[in-house]
Amino acid sequence: MLESCYKISYTILFLALLNLQLAGQESLKQVVRGKVIDNVSGASLPGANIFLLNSDPPLGAATNEDGQFELLNVPVGRESFKISFIGYQTLILDNIIVTSAKELVLKVELEECVITVGEVKIVAEYQKDQPLNSMALVSARSFTVEETNKYAGSYGDPSRMVANYAGVVSSRDNRNDIVVRGNSPMGMQYRVDGIEISNPNHYSALGTTGGPVSLLNTNLLANSDFLTGAFPAQYGNAMSGVFDLKLRNGNNEKREYWGQLGWNGLEFGLEGPFSKKSQASYMAAYRYSFVDILYKLGLNLPEVAGYQDLSFKFSFPTKKAGVFKLTGIGGTSSIKIADSDKDQDKRTFDTHGEDIHTGSRMGVLGLSHIYFFNSTASLKTILSVNASEVTNKVDTFSIQSPGHFTWAGEESSENKYSFFTVFSKKFDAKNTLDAGFSFDHYQVNYADYQYYKGSYRHFTNSTGSFNLYRTYVQWQHKFSNKWTSYFGGQYLFFPIE
Repeated sequence: MLESCYKISYTILFLALLNLQLAGQESLKQVVRGKVIDNVSGASLPGANIFLLNSDPPLGAATNEDGQFELLNVPVGRESFKISFIGYQTLILDNIIVTSAKELVLKVELEECVITVGEVKIVAEYQKDQPLNSMALVSARSFTVEETNKYAGSYGDPSRMVANYAGVVSSRDNRNDIVVRGNSPMGMQYRVDGIEISNPNHYSALGTTGGPVSLLNTNLLANSDFLTGAFPAQYGNAMSGVFDLKLRNGNNEKREYWGQLGWNGLEFGLEGPFSKKSQASYMAAYRYSFVDILYKLGLNLPEVAGYQDLSFKFSFPTKKAGVFKLTGIGGTSSIKIADSDKDQDKRTFDTHGEDIHTGSRMGVLGLSHIYFFNSTASLKTILSVNASEVTNKVDTFSIQSPGHFTWAGEESSENKYSFFTVFSKKFDAKNTLDAGFSFDHYQVNYADYQYYKGSYRHFTNSTGSFNLYRTYVQWQHKFSNKWTSYFGGQYLFFPIE
């Protein structure tokens, strides 16, 4: 009887392994979808052709009246795609990763040819040194989401990733401050979907642009731009560099979920359509500190860094009223370094100890709307709120005075309410005009204190509000497919009462 059971078990194991081997031999397939648009005006390009290179049999599709396409049964792995449209430069996307877990959604931007003669065909392969912003001609390059996970020491953080570029370094290993050609990290400007934000990092300090852990979630990012100089007029308030980040839209046809555990914590995300009758979509992701999870599970750690963040994007395209998008990023972080929990010989100082409590909060919410007057003219408007807060508290104690005494601290906050609008007009293949205006209203409260000579003193104690006005115009003229000129200027007005 026992021998028969062993035979049955071996037979079941053999069949399971055989089935696993046969399943492994089946080539996995995935759906690749996307939209093809003009890289300047953003107008859809119906009738564009998309082909999967090196496929047998050939696999291709054409965009519909909304510029959307869908390729079925695309093999999983690294694939290359060719996108072409009459009057536009043919684009080849090389080494695009197609995974089995999620559908691949591409946003393809084609550049119109200035000169087209007979059967001459111009092929423009994807070049990383060419930015997505057509107005940025030099000292700018685009980067993919894949790069943020591929570069050594990036930890899935775009700010750490760009430290691999020429002329760019980080200030130190435990922070992601960006130093561009020796300029101050405070001169960096961050934008997310056109919204200018202050410091997209956990454990941040007001007036800085870096931190140990990024708030930006690479699972939500699309291809973005990094500029290190010669900025277009729209970035006129930047001194060192510009991170022009883009969030992708959620999958508007299929619900998808993901979860992962890594350096940036435990993460859960979801995306999908609001309904099958519209193109509206949602996308959201939540992360929680991995170290804090270990601490709550009972692991004894000397210091605990706790943080969590939420990022989301809702997209509502309409047939006549344009496209509405709601974008939000927010997070909290705190850390406690307590000498009171350590033995006396392991404390920071020989004569006394310190308990340091540090925390920060940051949130940004933006509502954007883009309206297309026609295929060559559009108006984009953004309303946004950006809030940040920093708190610090230092308690001291000694053997003679074991009770805690508050020695120093900080409670500072900064709120910014912004309005931005830009009109874009593409006159023809050679000439493009952008004209924009922005208004920022700041409400600030900077306060720190320290016990000095028998009393608490404020070294910084400032509360107030102020406004910042900016307007710009920029013009691009293409002499040919290889020669382009740019003219632009910005006027900035900062009234001081």
